[in-house]
Amino acid sequence: MRAGYPAIATTSFGVAASAGRPDGGRTTRKANQTLATTLRHLPIPLSVDIEDGYDDDPDAVADYAATLSHTGVAAINIEDSTADILIDPARHSAKITAIKQHCPDLCSSTREWTPTGSARTPHPSTH
Repeated sequence: MRAGYPAIATTSFGVAASAGRPDGGRTTRKANQTLATTLRHLPIPLSVDIEDGYDDDPDAVADYAATLSHTGVAAINIEDSTADILIDPARHSAKITAIKQHCPDLCSSTREWTPTGSARTPHPSTH
């Protein structure tokens, strides 16, 4: 690329803001997919931030990740919260496991917040 960057990564906040929607509210699934399709012809790897995977079901999240992978996405970032509330760590882990089983070649990273000192509250199922 002329700018010299070896990869491009999307941001869930940027995608949401460009659509006039709140970040983390599961409203950007289609917009992310459209963006990935638009950028797939770039000669560098693309990483897409998929919020919490847009679903509670790990297999549905993995199917979405597979769709992105088939589009040409090299990596995803999946977050540990939905609508700014931490999800159950076991559920988050199940999503990551399902993604790796469905898409072993897709690079994935995860965001995990430590609730200590944070305004975020754990999901009720973690109590």
